[in-house]
Amino acid sequence: MDNKLPEILKARRKELNLTLKEIGKKIGVTEATVQRWESGATENLRYNRLIKLAKVLEVKPSFLMGFEDAPQNAKEKELLEIYQKAKESDKAEVKTLLKIVDKLLGIDEP
Repeated sequence: MDNKLPEILKARRKELNLTLKEIGKKIGVTEATVQRWESGATENLRYNRLIKLAKVLEVKPSFLMGFEDAPQNAKEKELLEIYQKAKESDKAEVKTLLKIVDKLLGIDEP
């Protein structure tokens, strides 16, 4: 399997307007370490660092690893949590409301 982390990391970092240094500081590693991840010089990323990196980049770890095609951003996560917290008897209505929001805002439904 190809290591997609470098390209995903760089693209997502740029989307969020983060520097290598800012990411490193939030994770607790040096800027050089993040640069090595982004350049592909590091083959394996420790599990705990992968989890922290995913949190900083606002995506799921499985997206960073290339197992999923799209990141789950904070808004998608919030909408999914609203749906999951709804009572079973209310889920159909919540889903209808989310479809309306999707049409209005152009967001994918959870």
